[in-house]
Amino acid sequence: MRRPGTITASAVLVIIGCALPGLLVGGFADEIRDDLDLSHLDLGFAVATFWLAAAAASVPAGRVVDRFGATPSILLAGGLAAAGALSAAAARSPAALIAALAVGGSANAFATPGVSALTSRAIPRERQGLAFGIQLAGPAIAALLAGLALPLLAGPLGWRGTFVAAAALAILTVAAAPRTTADRAPTHPRPPARRLGPLVVLAFAAAAANAAAGALLTFLVLYGIDIGLTSGTAGVLLATAAGGAVTVRLGLGLLADHRPEGVLTWIVGLLALGAAGYSLVATATPALVVVGAIGAVSFAWGWPGLLLFATVRRHRADPGAAVGVVVTGFFAGAVLGPLAAGPIVEAGSYELLWWTCAALALLAAGAIRAAARLLRSSSGRLRA
Repeated sequence: MRRPGTITASAVLVIIGCALPGLLVGGFADEIRDDLDLSHLDLGFAVATFWLAAAAASVPAGRVVDRFGATPSILLAGGLAAAGALSAAAARSPAALIAALAVGGSANAFATPGVSALTSRAIPRERQGLAFGIQLAGPAIAALLAGLALPLLAGPLGWRGTFVAAAALAILTVAAAPRTTADRAPTHPRPPARRLGPLVVLAFAAAAANAAAGALLTFLVLYGIDIGLTSGTAGVLLATAAGGAVTVRLGLGLLADHRPEGVLTWIVGLLALGAAGYSLVATATPALVVVGAIGAVSFAWGWPGLLLFATVRRHRADPGAAVGVVVTGFFAGAVLGPLAAGPIVEAGSYELLWWTCAALALLAAGAIRAAARLLRSSSGRLRA
């Protein structure tokens, strides 16, 4: 078996490779919109399709992970991500782009439960918080790369060439995928019915929070240009905000290893800070938008590792299936956010969109509190 550090590094590469194509659509929104004649609604639908494919497949994919092992699922995820990115690079119409994103998005349904199950079985328990923090920094790193790709690659490669580079990265994830025999569930893959209540509430919270984050990540570059930033500056802002989320995810993962109890309470506080960030973005004042965007992405999108850490700690016999339920909420939110954001912007305004995001972050915080109470009632104390 590989060392824990090698497994964690390989796993985060898988997460990055699978998430990057969907996030590149937001980073290159202006270029893609001009090339394929996309409206705001089309753009939101394209990104939503990427995550809809992930949401639709997450629960069955989680069961597949527990039955057949994490390694085959991770290899499948890398292959789907590469195929989707290459197809997107070749797209000549909105419909072709959407179909390509559906293929690439399905990769995430296998990647997240796969690496979560692998971590729960191949990483020592006292180091799992940091491992999840590193792995779930993957989407934030992908967003950072998507932001940097705009000023660095738009000129030499264009958006199509950048998607080809994303496909190459996905192929690299297949080559580097962790291979171990300690990745298969010893028992049944389906979570017992008594545990589904808290999982469903956590999935709802994840959906609300990720809907807000998905809307911001998809439309931040266009919004920045709309309020007077250059496209390069807007891309750097997206990358900086994503870098903040990476830092928060890593820091929280390390803290969770030392204080594993009560991490759901931390998430409530992070979401409240994120709501404040969205409210600053709504001011349309460039300086406040910069501060608010960094705060919203860092805090309101900085806690998924904590949530999956809490989930696998309570579902060690079937972590893939349990994570599959929770990440369905993450992916559903990533669908609903961009899909609803387009009509809100076209019928209302960007400011209305950001206030809606703030409300969703607070709704997610309330759902996390409700899930914490359910966990207390089922176990007598809040273990995660």
